[in-house]
Amino acid sequence: MSQNEKLFSKWSSAFDSARHKLLAIRRKREREPKVSVNHRLIDGKIEAYEMPLDPHGLVQAKLTAIMDNWSVRLRVIIELDVIVDTRSVCRPDICVRPLNRHQPQSSRAVNSSGNPYSTLVVEIGNTESLNSLHELTAKYFSQRTTIQIYLAIKLYPTRQDEYQIDIPTVLLFNDVPGGVPGGVPNNYIIDLWRLQDAILTI
Repeated sequence: MSQNEKLFSKWSSAFDSARHKLLAIRRKREREPKVSVNHRLIDGKIEAYEMPLDPHGLVQAKLTAIMDNWSVRLRVIIELDVIVDTRSVCRPDICVRPLNRHQPQSSRAVNSSGNPYSTLVVEIGNTESLNSLHELTAKYFSQRTTIQIYLAIKLYPTRQDEYQIDIPTVLLFNDVPGGVPGGVPNNYIIDLWRLQDAILTI
C-alpha cells in the first residue's frame, strides 16, 4: 500500500468515526425531551423569559378562574399577543378586556385581530426575574396601548403573611359606554394566599 493510500485510509477511518459519534449525539438529543420556553419580541429581539413549569401554570390557571368569576361583562384571555410599540410584542399570561370597549383604528389595535387592548394584563414570574417584570411596565403603558392596569406577580418561596390586591373596577371598564355596570363592586380582590396555597399543593 502506497503512502497516499495509507494516509487516505487513515483519514477515511477518522471521518467515519467522527460521523458515527455525531450521529450518536444527534440520536441522543432527539430522544431527550424538548424544553419549552416562553418568549416575546422586545425592541426587535426575541427574548426568552420564562420556563412554564408547574408553579407558573398553576398560578395562571387559578388566577384566570378567579378573574373569570368577576363579571359576565369581562373577557379573560390567556397568552394573547399584544403589540406594545413598533418593535415589541409581549404575550401576557392573562388579559382582561371588558365587552363593548371602543373599537380602535387598525393602527391602534392590540394585534392583527383588530380588537381593542385589554384594560388589565398580568405577567407571572417564576423563573423570570423581578427586574424583567419591572421593565415591562414601560412597554405596557407605552403611548400606543390603552392598558389601564399591569399586574406583575413574582413567585417566591413560602411566606407566612396573607396579602390581597384590590383591582379598581373603574379601570377595568375603562372606555366602555356607560362605564362600570350596575351591581359591580368598586374593587375586585385577589387573595394572593390562595395562589400560594395552590402552589403548595403541587
